Amino acid sequence: SPTGGAGMGDLTADGLRAYMAQYGEIDTCVVMRDPSGRSRGFAFLTYKDPASVVKVLDKTHHLDGKQVSLWLN
Repeated sequence: SPTGGAGMGDLTADGLRAYMAQYGEIDTCVVMRDPSGRSRGFAFLTYKDPASVVKVLDKTHHLDGKQVSLWLN
């Protein structure tokens, strides 16, 4: 399954999953956190269908009023 990253602020995995699910079914969504539990500002998503990744990368995304950087691994 395709995995990508998202650079973001202090967004929850549930919030990110809810937003990104509009592009396809998500297999995994993990927000990276520091030892204190605060978001490190990035996450990893895996979509079940590779076509969803094409849809996501074709657009500019804003979450919580900030533009999100996306990349494909």
